[in-house]
Amino acid sequence: MANPAFNENTYEKFAQDGYMAPEAGGGYAQAQAVPQQAQVMTVEGTINKTLILFALMLAGAAFTWTALLSGGAAFAFPLAIGGAIGAFIVGLVTCFRP
Repeated sequence: MANPAFNENTYEKFAQDGYMAPEAGGGYAQAQAVPQQAQVMTVEGTINKTLILFALMLAGAAFTWTALLSGGAAFAFPLAIGGAIGAFIVGLVTCFRP
């Protein structure tokens, strides 16, 4: 399996929750039922969330870059290392959480 975040257990959990049903061939069919509390994903919502995440990423990068250019390398370098470690931990949690 190339991506541990998308293993068979992930799809089995969705099947148990009623989002999709296994086919006889071992694959998964289209969603059969959507729970009442679920919201429909729209293109507009996807674009909005993408722009918000991009703005947050750009703000963090701009803050670190300006700190580095203003002579604050002693301040910017730990921020960059902390961000890399934090991203690594989030990636591990995503792959191995139940």
